[in-house]
Amino acid sequence: MSTSPSQTHGKFNEGLGDVQHGIGNATGNENMQARGAANQAQGQTEQTQGKTKNYVSGTADRMSAAIKSGFHGMTGNQTAKAQDEAQRAQGEAKQNFAKKV
Repeated sequence: MSTSPSQTHGKFNEGLGDVQHGIGNATGNENMQARGAANQAQGQTEQTQGKTKNYVSGTADRMSAAIKSGFHGMTGNQTAKAQDEAQRAQGEAKQNFAKKV
């Protein structure tokens, strides 16, 4: 398991916990209920951390690209300017992913 927070891994843990909690409820197994609740909480926390990480990373990509794009625009380096635009779009995609999941 990765130590880096992940929105998708958090969603998985939350779903797993939901299933475990449901099975625990259906069978009267309090240990399974508790493990399910713990996995749900862990998954929700990991999703929040992943969203924050993705949003901050996306913001950094967009800011860096804007600064470099301005410089490359002044120097007339259109190839680098196009790469900056790709980086900006990638940062925007990270931010949008953080908002949707």
